[in-house]
Amino acid sequence: MENEALQTRSLRKAGAATKISSQGCAVSVVPKTSIGREAADDPGGGCGFKGSVGASRHWRRPPQRTSASSDEFILRKGNGELPSVIEKDRFDSQSADRRKSTLLMFILLIAVLIFAPGGEAVADPEAKTVMPAGQTFRDCPDCPEMVVIPAGSIAIGSSDADTERDLESMPQDETAIDKQSLVMEHPQHSVTIGRSFALAKFLVTRGEFAAFVRETGYSINSKCTVLVDHRYQERAEAGWQNSGFSQTDRDPVVCISWQDAKAYVAWLNGKLRDRSLMAGNGSYRLPSEAEWEYAARAGTQTARWWGDSIGSGNANCDGCGSRWDRKQTSPVDSFRANPFGLHDMLGNAWEWMEDCWNESYAGAPADGSAWMAGNCERRVMRGGGFANRPWVLRSAHRSKFAPNRSSNYIGLRVAKMLP
Repeated sequence: MENEALQTRSLRKAGAATKISSQGCAVSVVPKTSIGREAADDPGGGCGFKGSVGASRHWRRPPQRTSASSDEFILRKGNGELPSVIEKDRFDSQSADRRKSTLLMFILLIAVLIFAPGGEAVADPEAKTVMPAGQTFRDCPDCPEMVVIPAGSIAIGSSDADTERDLESMPQDETAIDKQSLVMEHPQHSVTIGRSFALAKFLVTRGEFAAFVRETGYSINSKCTVLVDHRYQERAEAGWQNSGFSQTDRDPVVCISWQDAKAYVAWLNGKLRDRSLMAGNGSYRLPSEAEWEYAARAGTQTARWWGDSIGSGNANCDGCGSRWDRKQTSPVDSFRANPFGLHDMLGNAWEWMEDCWNESYAGAPADGSAWMAGNCERRVMRGGGFANRPWVLRSAHRSKFAPNRSSNYIGLRVAKMLP
């Protein structure tokens, strides 16, 4: 109190009006002639401002302003510290800087949300982004690389003229059952794929399937049918890791049943749910038979996307002219892609479809969806494998297999719904 009295007397001698703020600070109003500058309100809660000695509070207007706008306020704390001159334009500048800093932090936060670690842009799972046909994407490091397939219409199956052509190309030693199988490609019918979807660029590889097994501990207990000395044998010790021939992680996974394929698809969808930001929307699934043929033809109506003749070096089969013919699978990128950017749509390994088996196309869906009526104790396979003769490797050819059985010539390719 004694110090405050001394301060008050000193201020009065200087010709200043003195007030004590609500915080116990002496406030003096000094005419402009003493300072030569314009006045400013106290931004420090009555006892200084951030940046001055002893300041720790945000700005608060002083209890009362008693001078004209041409006056300037000098704030002296009650403890006798030296005065600090506060200018209004300086305070306004600091406020603007704080606003700019807040805006910059907001922009940086948005950038962090948009870009994943590593700088790769990802999409909000709720966003309805339409990806162009042919675009590729991968939802996670262990997920298959996907290709966007455009919407469109196609004639699925074989016409009578197609079947005549294919019968003529079949070897004479083919059985009557094999020849009769061509009837199952009838009647040819129109299908419209109303929206784009995604299909894996390659057959699911052994390396990709290994990631699924490693992460889930999934176990395959069923026996696998293998080709040995040109004969098929069911062996308990055979499996996706022991297919009966040497494989790399880039070879298609084989010795998996339709049920195993569905488990792999479920794992992929689980990975989508685990991530808040993804490259594409929708669910992984097995392709429908109609979607597969539409993608295998890729806008063509010949027996194979590259033409009617099997040629040489276009695929892996028994008579395709590759070094893997009838011996084993080949790495999934060994042959050129079709016009949609898909590899091994014919040959190398058969591919599981979602559809139940039907002996003909009578009553088949016209919208490209999977046909879930019929004999679901058998599931559709398409594409042919390394051990099949060339006549099997046609876009229209169909076959079936029990969903709980596996073979070293059957693999899978996944599809995905898009927004």
